[in-house]
This record gives sequence, structure tokens and C-alpha cells, in this order.
Amino acid sequence: MPAMEDAPLGGTPVALAVTETTILAVPATATNGAELRTIEVSNSAAAAANVTIHIVPSGGAAGAGNALLQAAAVPANGTLSLVGLEVPVAAGATVSGFGSAVGLNATLGALSYPSSGAESTQVQF
Repeated sequence: MPAMEDAPLGGTPVALAVTETTILAVPATATNGAELRTIEVSNSAAAAANVTIHIVPSGGAAGAGNALLQAAAVPANGTLSLVGLEVPVAAGATVSGFGSAVGLNATLGALSYPSSGAESTQVQF
């Protein structure tokens, strides 16, 4: 497994709009890309909402062909959690998404892999 950069990726909640919002950008310097490990979407509204998450390649656009989650349900005042993921994300790519209503916050956990370095270390989010 490639080594990880010291700077963690993700871990900060991002408020999702009803239009595409960038949640995480993998630096172009992470030449071996990154691995998305966790997705947590919380809903502070009193009504259920849906979330769509895309992995958008560098220079690309969000669309059905790069959707990781498509209108996944997030319960009212609840959380959708996906853990144990091993989703590769290329250097320079972004993870973005949107909700069907306001009140959704997305938090991602990822490991970033440089071209060389020390042993891999897992970052907890």
C-alpha cells in the first residue's frame, strides 16, 4: 500500500446545498490519489431528505456516470453513515454532492497517498 501524506483529507463537516457542493478535493500532489474510507451525512431537519454524492475526475463534471450515492435517504434528525469503504479517488479529483433540502452536512474521511514516503498510517475522523 502506498504511504500516506501527513495532512489528513476530510474530517470537516460541509453544509450541502441543493446544488452541487465540493466536499473534498484530493490535491494534485497526491500523485497516487486517495482512498475514501467513510461518508457521514447528518440531517438537522425535521423531515427526511435525500443526498447524492459524486466522485468527479479532474476537469470533469458531476453526473450519473460518476455518482457514488444517488438520492440516498437521510432520516429526519438522523444520520446516514457508510464505513469501511475503499473507494479510490484520483489525484486532482473532487468529491461533491447535494441534498434534496437544506439541513444536510457531509463529513468524509480519506487517506491521501503521495508518490513516495513513510509507512501508511490510518487517520481517524
